[in-house]
Amino acid sequence: MAELKNLALDVLQKYQRTEEQHYVTSYVQIALRNYETWQFDREQVTFRKFYKKEKSTGGKQEL
Repeated sequence: MAELKNLALDVLQKYQRTEEQHYVTSYVQIALRNYETWQFDREQVTFRKFYKKEKSTGGKQEL
């Protein structure tokens, strides 16, 4: 997904001064929003798993 984000930014820079800028900008904004949403959701799932583990062990973690 990070590669997609970088490619989208490259495409935006390439078409920055053309009449297609509006369409490319919209596409890049959507791609970045989707990437950020996916990343946020992934972090939330990881946090919930950690929280459930903490809760089930009573806050004690074994080393």
